Amino acid sequence: MTSKQKNNPNDKKIVIVGCGTYGRSLAMALAKSGNEVIIIDSNRTKLESLSQLSLNSDLLVGFLGDATIAADLVNIDIVNSDLFIATTSSDSINALAAQKAKLLFGINNVICLMSDKSKQSLYQKLGIRIVNHTELTIESLITSSVES
Repeated sequence: MTSKQKNNPNDKKIVIVGCGTYGRSLAMALAKSGNEVIIIDSNRTKLESLSQLSLNSDLLVGFLGDATIAADLVNIDIVNSDLFIATTSSDSINALAAQKAKLLFGINNVICLMSDKSKQSLYQKLGIRIVNHTELTIESLITSSVES
């Protein structure tokens, strides 16, 4: 899998792990803003639904594979990625994929969706940015309730 020619030097090549609600929405938004996005998932049905939603975008590519397997990451040309985001519903899969991207392939900008607060500091010490969707939702609800 080869990268497309970037029209704008600010456009990035982004790898997203997981084609669920978060990953699919994020991938579509990032591709719409001009970034090349590769979304990797082991579920063919999810990738097929993504392709139906993104028929007009040559910047969004689905790849059937497992982001915890180095060979699959090599196949999507991960070494040329500017950003790696793990968004599956599994903290373990997200953490393992993020570690491989950061430590094995040298991707500097790695973000990992993680619910388990007890493990977050460990991954942050590795240079992986952690997003806890539960905390973000609670913060948003508190802010919304205070503003009303």
